[in-house]
Amino acid sequence: MIKKVILLLCLVVVSSVSALSAEEFEVGWIKGQLMVKDGGPMSDGIVVFFNTKTGPPPALDRYFRIPDEVSFTDAEGKFRVSIPVGKYFIGSIKRSTKEKVGPPLDGDYFFISEDKYGNPVQHSVESSNESDLGVLGEAVPYKYSLPEGVTGMSGTI
Repeated sequence: MIKKVILLLCLVVVSSVSALSAEEFEVGWIKGQLMVKDGGPMSDGIVVFFNTKTGPPPALDRYFRIPDEVSFTDAEGKFRVSIPVGKYFIGSIKRSTKEKVGPPLDGDYFFISEDKYGNPVQHSVESSNESDLGVLGEAVPYKYSLPEGVTGMSGTI
């Protein structure tokens, strides 16, 4: 009886793993350099990646989306990270405080990769390839504000 239960559990685990797509196990590299508007590199910042399959683009004027992947920039604002294959919206935060997690706070430098119309840009990560985004710039100090008629909550859990 115990052997049958163990065999059944093994079959359940194997079938669960095989149900995952091969794409979920494939990774690629993405690199670039982040800059501050009218300034130098976004040194020692946080780079956030939002997978397009798991939700909408980030829109801080309406909501904050939890990133799917997080990495850091070096002293020159450069990053290079291995992440699962897919399409991502990319953003960055350089903290004005020692806070390490969470949405941008007043005074933090903040950047979301956008096109000339202000729409978030999707960046592709392909299996075993390295995507070089080059220099991404224009991080500006963040100012928190809610649009009229919108309420918000804050606190600690």
